[in-house]
Amino acid sequence: MSRPLLCCSYAADSNLEYLEANFYSCAAYSTFIPQALWMGGKNESGVAPIGCPVRRTRLSKQALAYAIDIDEDELAHVKFLKAVLGEVAVPQPLMDLGPAFLAAGNAAVTIALGEAVTLNPAFDPYANDLFFYLHL
Repeated sequence: MSRPLLCCSYAADSNLEYLEANFYSCAAYSTFIPQALWMGGKNESGVAPIGCPVRRTRLSKQALAYAIDIDEDELAHVKFLKAVLGEVAVPQPLMDLGPAFLAAGNAAVTIALGEAVTLNPAFDPYANDLFFYLHL
């Protein structure tokens, strides 16, 4: 019974690391993690994520340095899991970073105010330092 749970735990851990690595890579470099890291353990193709800003993020030098530092850590986590899991490493699933943050921003304000709210302009974690740090 523990084998399926371990399998699912590996997949969940890997998916979280893919998400974090892609988020910080978008913040630091306006691009996703290298395509070579999308592959699974048996050369299964991973899926290209969507939702990374095509423009350079509008972060201060300090916030950008933080994003770069954390990006390096998250890439190391992805590489570590792939090395440890070997053939059972899961490929990167489809991720859409854009609307996820819009939905999270709307939900947070809706909960805080107790009524349905749609932010205008939409919440963008890459728009400025405050919004970037709010996602933490």
